[in-house]
Amino acid sequence: MINEPISALTLGLFGLIMTGITTLVPLWLSNRRKTADYEEASKAKQEDWARQDAVAKQAAEAAKLLLDRQELDSLKTAEAARLLLAANERVAKSSGEMNEKLDVIHTLTNSKMTEEMQGRLEETQRSLASLEEIVSLKKAAGSEPSPEALGVIKNTKERITELKARLHDRFEQQKKIDAQTKRGSSDG
Repeated sequence: MINEPISALTLGLFGLIMTGITTLVPLWLSNRRKTADYEEASKAKQEDWARQDAVAKQAAEAAKLLLDRQELDSLKTAEAARLLLAANERVAKSSGEMNEKLDVIHTLTNSKMTEEMQGRLEETQRSLASLEEIVSLKKAAGSEPSPEALGVIKNTKERITELKARLHDRFEQQKKIDAQTKRGSSDG
């Protein structure tokens, strides 16, 4: 049996089996590797999206806290100005000779309020720069900023425009007061 010649059919069958094995085994191994690579890439992509969402959420929370703080500062300043104005009015009613002192206080108050408003403007501009930097970093990282973050940036720009207009008005009013003061002191 061992010495018997191998038939052509047996050799053909053996060759066919070997061809099938040498073709199917690499395909099977390649498919397993592709599946593992796909699962790994998918997991990495999910983790990256989760990280980007966390960064966007932190940026939105930071922007909201900043705007809340600015609003609180604005309310405190307005209340302080209201209280100071009320106190100034009581003093003016009680004594006519205090007018010169009240003018000085009023000028100082306006000056202080203008300084605080200028400080709020600068703080808001710094906040805007930070927000825009965060958006720039997100874009550089390949993700788009959240609509909330873009809304905060838009509101911050509007706040800056409003503060600039209010400061401009204050400066114009102060010019008029200065001109009246000069005319009044040259008349006396």
